[in-house]
Amino acid sequence: MKLRGKVLVDDAWRAQLDAIAETRGFPASHDVADLARCVTAVSHAYNHEGHDASETVKKADALSARLSFFFVRDIAKGWGATRELAAAGLFAKPSLKVLDLGAGIGAMTWGLAHALAEHSPASRSIDAVLCDADAEALAIAKAVAEERASVGDVKVAIRTDRQLAPFSPSLAGAPFDVVIAGQLLSELDRDLEPADRVKKHVRLVRSWLDALEPDGALVLVEPALRDRTRHLHALRDALAETKAATIFAPCLHAAACPALVREDDWCAENRAIDLPSWLVPVARSASLRWEGSTFSYLVLRRDDVSLARMAASHGVRFRAVSDAIVTKGKSEIFLCGVMPSNEGESVGRVRVTRLDRHETPENQAWNEIARGDLVATTPPPKLRDGRPGEARIDADTRVEPIAITRERKTT
Repeated sequence: MKLRGKVLVDDAWRAQLDAIAETRGFPASHDVADLARCVTAVSHAYNHEGHDASETVKKADALSARLSFFFVRDIAKGWGATRELAAAGLFAKPSLKVLDLGAGIGAMTWGLAHALAEHSPASRSIDAVLCDADAEALAIAKAVAEERASVGDVKVAIRTDRQLAPFSPSLAGAPFDVVIAGQLLSELDRDLEPADRVKKHVRLVRSWLDALEPDGALVLVEPALRDRTRHLHALRDALAETKAATIFAPCLHAAACPALVREDDWCAENRAIDLPSWLVPVARSASLRWEGSTFSYLVLRRDDVSLARMAASHGVRFRAVSDAIVTKGKSEIFLCGVMPSNEGESVGRVRVTRLDRHETPENQAWNEIARGDLVATTPPPKLRDGRPGEARIDADTRVEPIAITRERKTT
């Protein structure tokens, strides 16, 4: 089922966050002008300096914006990065032990809770440790947990651990079922050269992987900005080359990332998760989007479980890595994945076109494909002579979405 403008947080969230804000003297969601001022300052600092707590932003303003706006927005990113793990039935334990690194107020943990709440059977309890250097942010995280306590029937228990980055999972109580680092890597070691930074972060990620249970998952979430996402791509390639972990998602292959071929390219999610209506005026006043949730992510596992293995029964399988490009007489989508070739299988990214006159019941699903969806075609898209990286869907091509189910099969 396609997600079109879904809103994850309900009105109860608004009342609870407003109560916490007002207790601390922060503007609440109905204080649109004051809250938008704080949000604008934090957004500018983050996009230009890489952190929301720069010297140009007052600490109270930063915390206010994080609590009442960015926390809500970032829950969708945590949900988006963990939803496939939940759908695949990989959270079968009654309770998950979670380590949230650079947690701030804890949006990634609450996003995971929303992902679990959508799937049953799945874990109905989260026991999370939130690590951060900011004592005030962690105090707010505790207040949020005291106000909320659950998402649906998924109970959330939080304890906090103040540490300096890059954090020590062993001190936090490793091993864990899930380690999640939301928008953390992009804040670390920004003064290093790109290649040196990747090498350092490979070592860091390996230490986080060591903090997992044998069937645990490491979830890395980053902003959808080009440089920060390309760093995640380069880190993915380095980890894959050394076989440090199994790539669970988003990729359906472990070959080099095609998005790194061109300097101006990158691959990010844009899920149809909107801000709640009560934050739209704030977003509009701060000149920020309120429709859709953009982020990049990488899910790694210590075992050999992956979406690629789950989808292997589909001979030709892709993930949509762009929105549909609709022009007169045709629609095009960039797909990245696995196709048959003379050597057995080839992996990479291809721009696939379907002409409107070739629309049939067999390929009608093409109309509904959104960025991030998994899709299979039978037969493979036909490569276009003399146009490398381009292919087409014909009238006789069957297009079907791939649904990863809790039984670890495809339907």
